[in-house]
Amino acid sequence: MKILIIDDEVLIGRTFSRFFSKSHEVRVAIDGTDGLKQWIDFQPDLVILDFIMPGLNAEQLLDKVKPFSKAKVCLISAYIGDTETETQILKRVDLFIAKPFEDIVKVCDKILKILGA
Repeated sequence: MKILIIDDEVLIGRTFSRFFSKSHEVRVAIDGTDGLKQWIDFQPDLVILDFIMPGLNAEQLLDKVKPFSKAKVCLISAYIGDTETETQILKRVDLFIAKPFEDIVKVCDKILKILGA
């Protein structure tokens, strides 16, 4: 299974990568522009996506790629509120996880469940 992590917080990307790379092929992008390129080139089964990043944000990435991708999307963010735009974005993803989170293993288990793993 191929997993793409797109998050400008290097520590989060590295932590997810270490966890998932034990049994999956993993790539990490640190901004939305690189994330778009890797999403197209890598064709992941799962994308772990931060909401606000340099380059392109989650909404822009989903607009560009999701219509052509079968990847499951897990959105992680500390900035999701109750605005109409954010509500619409949440309808376009398979899982939302709020930052900060305390137990990375529980978060990763939730993410794997959306894949049926």
